[in-house]
Amino acid sequence: MITLFLLVAVLVWVPVALGLVSRRPLAVLLIWLVVGPIISNIVKWPGANPFFWAGPATEHSGGYLTLPSNVTTSEMLEPTRVVVFALLAMVIAERIIRKRNRVPLDRTEKMMAAFSACLALSSLLLSSRPFFGLRVTIDVFAVPFFGYYLARRFVRTEGQYRQLNRAIVYLGVLVIAACAVERFVNAGMFYRLKGPFMQGAQRGSSILHIVVIVIFFAVLLDALSTWRDRSHIPGAKKEIRWFVILLAPLLVLLTWSRGNWLGLLVGIWLLMLLGRRLLGRPMRMAIAGVTLIILPMAGLGVLSLKSSAVMDQRVGNVANVVGRFATWRVVIKRGMENPILGIGLNDTRDVLGEVTGESGEEAVYSTVHNSFLTLFTELGLVGLLSYVAIMVSLAQSGYRLYRWGKGPKERWRGITVLAVLCAYQIPGFFANTIQMFGFGHLLVFVFLGGLVGATVHPENLTVPEPVFRGARRGRLMRSPSRLGHVKFS
Repeated sequence: MITLFLLVAVLVWVPVALGLVSRRPLAVLLIWLVVGPIISNIVKWPGANPFFWAGPATEHSGGYLTLPSNVTTSEMLEPTRVVVFALLAMVIAERIIRKRNRVPLDRTEKMMAAFSACLALSSLLLSSRPFFGLRVTIDVFAVPFFGYYLARRFVRTEGQYRQLNRAIVYLGVLVIAACAVERFVNAGMFYRLKGPFMQGAQRGSSILHIVVIVIFFAVLLDALSTWRDRSHIPGAKKEIRWFVILLAPLLVLLTWSRGNWLGLLVGIWLLMLLGRRLLGRPMRMAIAGVTLIILPMAGLGVLSLKSSAVMDQRVGNVANVVGRFATWRVVIKRGMENPILGIGLNDTRDVLGEVTGESGEEAVYSTVHNSFLTLFTELGLVGLLSYVAIMVSLAQSGYRLYRWGKGPKERWRGITVLAVLCAYQIPGFFANTIQMFGFGHLLVFVFLGGLVGATVHPENLTVPEPVFRGARRGRLMRSPSRLGHVKFS
């Protein structure tokens, strides 16, 4: 009876939703970025707390290589996928009916299409689980790629980028509040925070890390832009921005994952390294002073925990490291048998299933603990290089803004693109974070798409983009007299 009532309610609101999607697509996307995780939890796990998980850590267990390979009806109607596809259908319909094609595909989007085709072909032709492979293709990769495509078209002005930044701030406040309550509700010093991302202990904490790094760098970018440019209108009040900036790293710490820690630290280090010339001398001295205070305190903290469970379970667990190397050897050996096209999407679980459970010092795990080795084994060099090409193309967009940005704001945005990519990808060397189902991937690509769409324009570059492309081929920069004859497409 309740299910029938919900279906009737949905049918009543469908026309209203379609009208809102067609008239204000950016607002729909931004609202979903804030409330999407909560609504998804309500749909997937009715009756459970949608803001955080307060039960056993294994209740919602299962990862990319251990999830059941069957696809249920509820999984086919995954809410985030439905929202993104509705927005995509609206954009395509507008292009066909009104014949609008204002924003052509960029190089990154073409590479995303090629990689998605590689995933689909591997699922249909090589994988022993074609339907599950297609689900991975759509939910883990295609939906975030479509998010980039939509954000690059919806976010074209500074006002629209400010709306995106404001939505990310709201999401940050919601996640911090949920994680604060979750930490008090769940006992245990080493409990891994998951927040509204309840895909099991490890998987939920990995998705939380992805979401938090986007929130942290987006809000930090807004603060840096406000500090350098007094005319810049921030996405939130100063107190709220610093509340999010100061507490976001603490959430990453409480995920208790070395890969997450390293990703955030490398991202911050890269941001400070590339942005040091954009900071004034007082700011650089303040950062150096804070660093000199934090490092000794961190060292003393590590020494005080030397004999505790932290060192034994998370840092000094030699058996864990040996097991991972043993697993990597097995996966690499199988991948070298099919180095071009791989063995098929999600078929690594069969390889590990043949050797998992063997006793000894070098026991093999049931998951690879390395996203890039998984890509190589399942998709071969074709799939791995296709995915790397997407990340390189995004990094080039960031480097273009950093190197040729017109002002500090544009250059800070380029640095932020590079920092987010590093913090997002580095945990993939220690876990299958790239292949995990979850909300984090969509948020990363929507943020990057919005930042690129609002900033990468010829008027924001000191060297016009057609000239930049020609200079890479060694043509236009040799003849300065030709620079005035460049025509923008």
